[in-house]
Amino acid sequence: MAALRRAQAMTGRLPSTGKVWLPCPVCAGRGFEPCRTLPNLDPNVDAEVPEIAVSVCRGCGLICQNPCVPRARMERLYARLEDKVTAGRSESVTEAEGLGRLEAVLRLHPPPARLLEAGCSDGAFLRLAEDAGYRVVGVEPSRASCAKARSLHPGLDVRCGFFDDFKDEAGFDVVCHFFVLEHVYDPKGFLTRTRGLLRAGGAALFELPDVESYARLPFANSYFTYQHLWHFSRSSINDFLGKCRFGPIRLAGRSAWSSRPYGMRVAARPSGASRSGRTEDGREESARARSVRLLNAYFARREDALEAVAGRVRAWLPRVRRRPGPVVIFGAGENGRILLAAGLAKTGRDVFFCDNGRDLQGTSVDGVPVFSPDGVPGLKPSLVIAASSDYEDDIVRQLLGLGINRSRIARLYGC
Repeated sequence: MAALRRAQAMTGRLPSTGKVWLPCPVCAGRGFEPCRTLPNLDPNVDAEVPEIAVSVCRGCGLICQNPCVPRARMERLYARLEDKVTAGRSESVTEAEGLGRLEAVLRLHPPPARLLEAGCSDGAFLRLAEDAGYRVVGVEPSRASCAKARSLHPGLDVRCGFFDDFKDEAGFDVVCHFFVLEHVYDPKGFLTRTRGLLRAGGAALFELPDVESYARLPFANSYFTYQHLWHFSRSSINDFLGKCRFGPIRLAGRSAWSSRPYGMRVAARPSGASRSGRTEDGREESARARSVRLLNAYFARREDALEAVAGRVRAWLPRVRRRPGPVVIFGAGENGRILLAAGLAKTGRDVFFCDNGRDLQGTSVDGVPVFSPDGVPGLKPSLVIAASSDYEDDIVRQLLGLGINRSRIARLYGC
């Protein structure tokens, strides 16, 4: 162990795992307290990234994934998953989500104004903003997402590449990024770049997961994924904004809230001097202790949620037994695998996955075949379970469009 720690101190890399340790973006500390190691339940990469290490910064209490997959390797994993994130749904942003974001942008800087979205996916929010009178530009690293944006929204100014490399001399009145910062290896550099692109009087708007919401979430979905490097709270993101020379802006009404149950919406303007994110010793101690307590509460809630999933499976069994046909789990990711482990595999019926990810179709996950959604009607299922925390409504609409009777559709998270 001492040799591993020396190797980490010298190189930032753990030789036994191929992972790297990242410095804390809030306080620049390099001391982390390991809290929990979780299995990676993403079937796309579970063999390559079998475990997720949840740690707490000893300096400021930030919860993070440390050690983590090196950036170059992560970019290769993202490249492999490009078609999965663009397949299936026609838009990446629901109407309610997009309108809430647009309301916040209108409060920050009404049109006419220039707006940039970093990580614009298929351009759904950009189109809403353009229709509201903004001159919009999007930057997106995924080639598949860029192609989809241009196909769905002809004429939209979407530029393929990384935000780090993006250049625009004219500047912007609003810079947005939604659920991007938690994926970024250098969050300080990312926000510094955001600040540099803003015109005088401009503002930034972004959304990211709120770690303090995790313990309140229903069922068993985990937001500690191999892709999420940082888990900010309201307090830690405000400390971090100060270090990056931003001052927070208070939003009001619907514009203040993310439409996702685990998310938070943050608005900020460039400020003068940097405010240090490092706090006094006594507060550092309490922040670290608070983070550990929060994680313990989350994992206790997770155990309760796993039991709740098992109870829901037991409640579904009479419906399955009354009808012929297999059980289909729509979603071969973490939720689907949890359902399988919670007892669906013991119903006496065949169980199949279906998934919109073309890279999963035709493969098997945990020994269970994965079908395309188009193949579900041919299976004549007794029950199809929508296993997604974020896109359950989209899945139900997709199944109804495929001719699946509503009485044969069940929701993991809804009623």
